[in-house]
Amino acid sequence: MLKNNSIRKIAMIVSKSSFLKGFAPIIIEMAKRNMFPLLLCGPNPETSFAKSPSQKPIKENINFPGVEKVEFAYFIDFKQAEKIIKDHNITDILTIHFDKEFSVFFKRIKKNKVKTHYLQFYGDFLYFQPELINPIDNFMLYSKAMVESYIETYNLKDNFYLKKIKIVGNPNIDLAQKMNKWEIRKKYNLPENKKIILFFSTILELDFRRKNIFGSDNRFKSLLKILYQKHFNQLKNIFKVNYFDIIKVFRRWANSNKAFFIVKTKLKHKDPKYLIKSADKFFQEPLNWYPSLSLELIAASDFVVSMSFSSTIESVAASIPCLQILDETQLNNQTTKKINERIIKNLNDFSIFLNYQNISSFPEKFPSFSSLPRQIKTDEKNNLSYLIGSQDGLSSKRVLDCILNT
Repeated sequence: MLKNNSIRKIAMIVSKSSFLKGFAPIIIEMAKRNMFPLLLCGPNPETSFAKSPSQKPIKENINFPGVEKVEFAYFIDFKQAEKIIKDHNITDILTIHFDKEFSVFFKRIKKNKVKTHYLQFYGDFLYFQPELINPIDNFMLYSKAMVESYIETYNLKDNFYLKKIKIVGNPNIDLAQKMNKWEIRKKYNLPENKKIILFFSTILELDFRRKNIFGSDNRFKSLLKILYQKHFNQLKNIFKVNYFDIIKVFRRWANSNKAFFIVKTKLKHKDPKYLIKSADKFFQEPLNWYPSLSLELIAASDFVVSMSFSSTIESVAASIPCLQILDETQLNNQTTKKINERIIKNLNDFSIFLNYQNISSFPEKFPSFSSLPRQIKTDEKNNLSYLIGSQDGLSSKRVLDCILNT
């Protein structure tokens, strides 16, 4: 085994620029040890970053001490990636994304004695079937709950795969613990004398989102569209609670509590005008992936609303009261149903977590802020470690140690 840091050279595969959020804390830990990775960007960077060419993983996107020593290389296909790995004497590959192509690629580079490592980046790991992770040396997950979820999802009993799984914690949560609420409010010119409600926008252009009816603010136009396109099976969805209704509820709630309503979106989201107008402050995805804007805004807020489990879990970790919204199509999706149910079951252990599994019963208004739970209870902290991973701030260290000790 190669355990001498001086002869280890780690490459991180950046399939899209947002992955820098996952890699940043590891790069910082490496810099402490005078180690600097090669960021291997691709495959096909022209396609991978086509939606935001300005966000190619250039050094300006991850500005922190030591980043000037990080190397970058772009590859069109995995054959070119193999050559780059060989030319740069790479001994280890770390990825936070995985699929069949990656699995085949990892099998090939392992013939050249390159060590292969996967680090969880929120929920995607549950879609990687055990046979896909065959060529991975370390399958690093955040917590015991995540490991149990993976084992349960695939009824995994084979020790060959079980030995690959390592619990390391969530490096991004480590960063969140160091954030100061009032410093962040000052940084982004947010009011210091008001409660802040943070709403994370969602992707509306998905098939399960009722053929875009979910995002409409005009039911009459939706009806005409359904009739014109002859999507008669969608008629039943016209009068169901939709995105517009949800935004109205939170805007009213902010007003009634004299709170400040902020919205955080992503570049890939095509946000409706009513969402943008509803916000007291609207945050677009920044070019700089470090520090994470999402984590900063969570730390600065008093209540978080999300339709994504990743933001909800980050909020719970930061001890910020939060609400998870899932529409019935998400809950009934056979691919994700068991996964969603397990995550919700774990989150229900926390008093600061509120859950609306069926938005058809979404309330017209919520209680006042004063009646909401303020923070994680002392007896819930063990549950937090079980769900999210160790809270000792050493997750990045464990990730790097795991790589170097392989």
